[in-house]
Amino acid sequence: MPIYEYLCNTCKNRFDKIQSMQTSQEKTPCPDCGTLSSRTLSLFASITKSPGGDRIPAEVMAGMESGGCNCGGANCC
Repeated sequence: MPIYEYLCNTCKNRFDKIQSMQTSQEKTPCPDCGTLSSRTLSLFASITKSPGGDRIPAEVMAGMESGGCNCGGANCC
């Protein structure tokens, strides 16, 4: 079963819950205050290594692929 991330609008608690895909759209009670909470966009981190072995954070890789470093996507960063 997948893990879904929720954000409580009352106490701003972020929490995860394992639940089936069929019930993923249902609101879930916050474990801190009990307010029914909706799913939120989950964020994750990823680190890759360059051919030289240097660690490259995912946000840098994303910028390189989309041309976010103002080089037109030529991997000049």
